[in-house]
Amino acid sequence: MLADVVVNFMIEKCRKTYNLENAILKEKTVADNKVKFKFEKKGGLKLQVEFGNEDISDIIYNNFLNEAETENITAGEFKARLNDHLELNDVETEEKLNSLVYEIIEDVNSEKLFKKNKGGKYD
Repeated sequence: MLADVVVNFMIEKCRKTYNLENAILKEKTVADNKVKFKFEKKGGLKLQVEFGNEDISDIIYNNFLNEAETENITAGEFKARLNDHLELNDVETEEKLNSLVYEIIEDVNSEKLFKKNKGGKYD
């Protein structure tokens, strides 16, 4: 599961990106590895949008982190760790999302500061 704040942001982003402001959200599926929305506009036009973990990580990195949080961590570093986490765990609340973001940033910064080697030990 994914925090409602992220899912709602994704719905609004879809509405703006695909000109779906007046469309009806017919289906919202939040599964372990993907989020799927089905919209229907007047006249029967239907659109299905699906996001995988990598897309979700990208959305979180680019829209939910501030400049200070992204200062010492690249999008690739953040997304790789978040993808791993999303494969194993649910992020059901905004508090859990914020805690996870902080934990990922802290881990990456600690590894850079203390130069963790390939064996997982600090130099």
